Amino acid sequence: MRTTGRKAACSLIENNREEGGLFLVGWGEYLFEIDENFQVLRNLRGVAAIGCGGDYALGALAMMAPFEDISPGEAVIRALKIAGAYSAGVCGPYYAVEAGGANGAMIYGPEG
Repeated sequence: MRTTGRKAACSLIENNREEGGLFLVGWGEYLFEIDENFQVLRNLRGVAAIGCGGDYALGALAMMAPFEDISPGEAVIRALKIAGAYSAGVCGPYYAVEAGGANGAMIYGPEG
């Protein structure tokens, strides 16, 4: 993970100390939060949000959970739009990618 972070310019090495970014990774049915110190946390709730609009997005995702007709990618886009409406630090355009599966990758973005 650190090697990939360095190649993608997502980590910083300063005073012999390496730091990365805060991000979420979905793998199969699992959801992980990767912390700045590369600590990997497995999320047992199956839904997470990070950053300054994380609380707004998490609330939006919780409200959408009962609606089975909303795909995960569309739910992410809707949650980001709601977070953007209430947090000045969140703004579009927003994109979400669902990789794999029988249909290949699905990309959700400003048009969708």
